[in-house]
Amino acid sequence: MTPVLCLAVGLLGQYRAEGFTAQFPGTVAVTKSTVSTGSGQLTGTVYRSGEGQSVYQVMVTPLSTGVTTGRGALELLDSARKGAESASQTPAESVQNLLVDGFPAVRFALSAANSPKVLHCIVFANGRLYQVTATVGNSDISKGVAFLGSFSLSAGAF
Repeated sequence: MTPVLCLAVGLLGQYRAEGFTAQFPGTVAVTKSTVSTGSGQLTGTVYRSGEGQSVYQVMVTPLSTGVTTGRGALELLDSARKGAESASQTPAESVQNLLVDGFPAVRFALSAANSPKVLHCIVFANGRLYQVTATVGNSDISKGVAFLGSFSLSAGAF
């Protein structure tokens, strides 16, 4: 990944971009990332920061009508969760369907032996997939949960 833009935001500073707000620790690096899916290549913007061994990020991916046509939000979220499971070769734990600011979402964790835990919250809103993740060690799980909880969709940003 090639950094596109870096912004300093202070310890647990509020960061606002592409229709979302989140409390990132430290400096946020912004990059582009392309992933292969069953529907073809999707390019998103990744907002990422780290603190110690932990990594916090939000990836915003606009979905074309070719990806969303004929598929409901829960099906799209399920596909995204299964993609994360496949990429990590780990089954999801504690899967919970919920609403984030009135939009459908799924929250879950991935945990492989001898690896950090990856906490996920994936939200589908206004044609975009927001993938909020915190990769944390066992001693930092509460920080990861707090990061996911700090994510919100910005009113009027769509």
